[in-house]
Amino acid sequence: MLDQSFSAENFRNIFHIENRKGNLKKEMFPAKYIDLIKEIKSLKAEIKVKSRERKDGIITKEEYQSIKDEKNSKIKECKKKKDDVLYEQVKEISANVNNDSFRFTINVEERDGKPVYQLGDSIEVFYAIKQLQYNIRKTFKVKQADRYSILKQIKLLLSDNFPKYIIRTDIKSFYESIPQVGLLEKIEQNTLLNYQSKKFIAGIIEEYEAKKDPREFEAKKGVPRGIGISAYLAELYMRDIDNKIKSLENVTFYARYVDDIFIIFTPNTKSSGTNYFEKVNKIITSSGLELKPETDAKTQLVDMLNKIEGFNSSINYLGYKFNTLGIKLKADENPIDYRLSVNLSDNKIDKYKSRIKLSFDTYNKESRYDERRARKILFDCLRMLTGNTNLINSKNGVKVGVYFSNSLLDKEKKDGLKDLKSLDGFLTRMVYSNLVPYAELLFDIEKLRNQIKQSFSFQKGFEEKRFHKFKIKELKTLKKIWADETI
Repeated sequence: MLDQSFSAENFRNIFHIENRKGNLKKEMFPAKYIDLIKEIKSLKAEIKVKSRERKDGIITKEEYQSIKDEKNSKIKECKKKKDDVLYEQVKEISANVNNDSFRFTINVEERDGKPVYQLGDSIEVFYAIKQLQYNIRKTFKVKQADRYSILKQIKLLLSDNFPKYIIRTDIKSFYESIPQVGLLEKIEQNTLLNYQSKKFIAGIIEEYEAKKDPREFEAKKGVPRGIGISAYLAELYMRDIDNKIKSLENVTFYARYVDDIFIIFTPNTKSSGTNYFEKVNKIITSSGLELKPETDAKTQLVDMLNKIEGFNSSINYLGYKFNTLGIKLKADENPIDYRLSVNLSDNKIDKYKSRIKLSFDTYNKESRYDERRARKILFDCLRMLTGNTNLINSKNGVKVGVYFSNSLLDKEKKDGLKDLKSLDGFLTRMVYSNLVPYAELLFDIEKLRNQIKQSFSFQKGFEEKRFHKFKIKELKTLKKIWADETI
């Protein structure tokens, strides 16, 4: 049976999981715990020293073994003390979380014109929200859809030449519009989720209601954007809605990634698909949500039921632009064929450009204080943008980067990598226009420009699947630099 308790044992498990991921701040470690880690490292270092002395003949094999056994015994003792210190800490945290006075508090900040909510930063909140997320995820078996799987299926289906009608849309103000009454009813009706988890969820939503701007957001609606459990709660609320849309007549493909929806209808006859959007919208509105209207740029209705020469459609979805063109197979014959090409979405290209610019801006600013460090950070930025890497501490060895994040591009097709070539051109232009180190530095700027041009390429990073390794500290630096982007 699933242990949902906010206990010391569960918090200890959370500590080890988050520590492996590098998610624990230094102040979250007990002082004695850190001292014991240092002592263990020191003992291990002493063993290495004695190992070298044995190899050099300074001490005998027997003397080395005796010293090693003694040090390992102390290491074992330190590890036991370390576990005891940790357990005492999480036991105290658990007692505080289980106290009737414990509450989740929410802070609000604005990001890209939208309010983003964050929980208080106490150590009790950290452990409690992690356990709550685990309880929701395991009890309701909710998880976000797989982005790559969705995109791969869309590419395949748009290539099959069957008549179809496509709806690409998204839910307006998704997180802010989830009806709280309906959501809490679903949670309350579940008999597997424990009482304390239900109480904490209700408390977070109540705190959100108190903190959000009533002039901007409707009462009794929404989950706090930016807080970990909100994604799970939104997925839980959407479950029945997803199933209703999937069950509509002629739906052959339905995908939703957070608020972005993609539906393919394949009717038996080549009739008009004008009422499909109305049917989908009816399901959404009856659930207290709202789709972007047909006039909105995010909503695209594409009728491919009748093949027409010269047909041209571009659908932007999850970072890609799916372009479909209707062409005659032979000049003297009637049949029309649909040809699909896949490119990067305009928004994704703009995001790359924004990050390139921010990387150069950071170098220009930091070179005044430490040019070597500023150059290293710039090169790390460009390595990340034009290369690939493994996500640190990923269980499944997840790879990201210019190839693995854009792998649906067709490098075998003419102009399949035109967007990457264009980004290389943009990078070259930036090297000459935006690479402006501190004026008083005396070094060969042309040499640096040439080094960048020769070392970094979006197209080559994609074609050659160039790999780079990054330390957690380096990744945090890049994240901080690019956090300023407005795309």
